[in-house]
Amino acid sequence: MLEYRTQKENVEYCWFKSSNVLHSETNINPKEVTLVESGVPGLIGYAVDVKIVFNRGACYIYKNVPIHDYQAFVEHLNRADGESSGKAFNKFIKIYPFEQLPNVDLNKLNEFKNACEKEEKDFEEKVSHCFNLMINGNVTDEYLIERFGKDVFDAATPLELEYIHNLD
Repeated sequence: MLEYRTQKENVEYCWFKSSNVLHSETNINPKEVTLVESGVPGLIGYAVDVKIVFNRGACYIYKNVPIHDYQAFVEHLNRADGESSGKAFNKFIKIYPFEQLPNVDLNKLNEFKNACEKEEKDFEEKVSHCFNLMINGNVTDEYLIERFGKDVFDAATPLELEYIHNLD
C-alpha cells in the first residue's frame, strides 16, 4: 500500500507498506525522460529510470520504464484490493533492464521521509495561516507575500477564491 508520496525538484518519491518494496523514486523532469514506443502500435510514450529500494536495503535502478507502467505499479500498490507488491513489481517493473546499486542506509531514507513530511506539514500550516489572514485580516497581498513567500501566497489564493465563491 502506498504510504507516502511527495515530489521534490522533479523527483517523485514514494514509500510503501509492503512485504518487499519499501521505496521508489523517479525523475519526472520532461527534459530527462526518454521517448519509447508504448504498448499501442504507433503511439509514443515517455520512459523513466525507476529506483526501487527493498525492505532490507537492496537497491536497483530499472532503465527506460514506460511512465504508464511506473504509474500502474504505484497505483496497484495504492489499492487495498490490488495485486501484491511482488506481483505488481514483477508485472510492471522487473521486466525492464536493471542495474544493482549499493545498498541504501534505511535509517537515512527514513530520516529523509520524515523531513519531507515535516516540510509539507510546515508548508500546510503556513498556507492555513496565510488564508486566515486573507479572509479575516485587513492586509495587503504584498504584506502576505513578504511574510509567507510567494509559494505560500499562491497556494492560499485559490482557497480564498473558493471561500469567497461559497459565500455567495
